[in-house]
Amino acid sequence: MKSTIRAMYASFYNQMKVRLSLIRITLGLIAAIPNTAIWTWIAVQSGNRDLVTYIMFGSPLVAIWATAAFVLGWALGNEIDNQTYPFILLSRTSMLSVMMGRMLAEMVLAIPYGLLASSVVLVVSRQFPEIANYWTLIPSLILVVLELVVVSLILAPLVVLVQGRGGFFNAIISLGIALGGFVYPISRLPQALQVAARFLPMSWVMDSVWYSIRGGALNKILLSWGMSVLVAGCYLYISYAFMKFVEKRVRINGSIGI
Repeated sequence: MKSTIRAMYASFYNQMKVRLSLIRITLGLIAAIPNTAIWTWIAVQSGNRDLVTYIMFGSPLVAIWATAAFVLGWALGNEIDNQTYPFILLSRTSMLSVMMGRMLAEMVLAIPYGLLASSVVLVVSRQFPEIANYWTLIPSLILVVLELVVVSLILAPLVVLVQGRGGFFNAIISLGIALGGFVYPISRLPQALQVAARFLPMSWVMDSVWYSIRGGALNKILLSWGMSVLVAGCYLYISYAFMKFVEKRVRINGSIGI
């Protein structure tokens, strides 16, 4: 347990040192403004105050998802390309511990983006959020951030196995934004997309965010939490299986492709 914590801390520290750049943060902040402003303006035109509040909490999650998918997605491939993966196999440190440390660093670095996104919503909408149940909203937001990390974990071995290239994440990130329920509630999607969205744990827990804002029944919120944890558990199991498959390929014959 102590070795895992040390590995996560070392990975966290190294990621912060590599990624902490004033220019990178500034450019990221500038890039986050247009989309958030457009989503908010559309919500304001609908006349639905609950929808504006929903975007205030959902738009920061878009930045976290894009970062999580990109950073964790390339994590394993970069280790193999840099020829450091064999050392991880020889050590007691699990690759999952290394990736979790990196992701924690990225979540800390995403805080300014989240604050800016919420500020943009306030400026464009010129209204303060109206929330019915704070005591269920806060756990829902914590849960959705954790599940963003869980879903991102599966991308690392998947990218290696399918030998993904530079544009691989463009579709993945866009799909996650559309089906994750970060911008608009899942119930507003076409029926076919609603079914597809339920394969992502974030879509379930974002339902609880919507219920918390509008004052939905507690049993619906608890059901959303339960289903999101169940689906996230499946993702964790698949991620572990993929990791072991990649490890087996490398140990036996050095091949990582399918």
